[in-house]
Amino acid sequence: MAGNTVVLKPSEVTPYSGRLAVDLFASTGIPEGVFQVALGDGATGAALVNSSIDKVHFTGSVAAGRRIAEACARRLVPYTLELGGNDAMIVCSDADLDAAAGGAVVGSMFNTGQYCCGTERVYVMADVADEFTAKVVERVKALRQGSAGEFDVGPMCFEPQLAKVESQVADAVASGATVLTGGSRNDSLKGIFYQPTVLTGVNHSMSVMAEETFGPVLPIVPVADVEEAIKLANDTAYGLAGSVWTANEAEG
Repeated sequence: MAGNTVVLKPSEVTPYSGRLAVDLFASTGIPEGVFQVALGDGATGAALVNSSIDKVHFTGSVAAGRRIAEACARRLVPYTLELGGNDAMIVCSDADLDAAAGGAVVGSMFNTGQYCCGTERVYVMADVADEFTAKVVERVKALRQGSAGEFDVGPMCFEPQLAKVESQVADAVASGATVLTGGSRNDSLKGIFYQPTVLTGVNHSMSVMAEETFGPVLPIVPVADVEEAIKLANDTAYGLAGSVWTANEAEG
């Protein structure tokens, strides 16, 4: 639509969504070959990056993004990178706690938490932390998990990602974190399901706080004031998204 031909290389973990996008565009009658799909693994992506294409856009890991930037720099080809996140949510004392709790649940559980801008850490003012946390837990417990019919939270996209989520939660619990709901695989469902999970008692020495989780897990941390919240939100190697919840626009 912008006058460019495009080759889409979807993740090898979710190839058919990329193929579906190309098929849908083809059904509109755009010229053949304007939008194509290349299915494959990292080797396929590397071949595309090192081909004669004029621009690269990549969504994925920091490690792969760094390799793409190096390859594009050698050819002086422009690129844009949308890499992983460990996105923080700050909840101020004057926030609408029902709205904030709803936002936290949607932010962390949408697409089973498997999207780069997902809410992965919540810092809430201590004077409203208990009430906020209770509202979050109530909502998370009410989520329906499944893959057919009506449900709110689906499965993980592949087994290694579920194993990573399991490892992060287990590490947190071993280091003193408390699981308020969830905290394990959902063995009542066939497939790779992880229960929607809420954690407290977490800190930045834990991998669940320091790394991208990419799963249905929400750690909540009470803080003394906004300054502490900002300091902790910025204590990360990632930078992508975040949110502030307050009734005061200037404060936000």
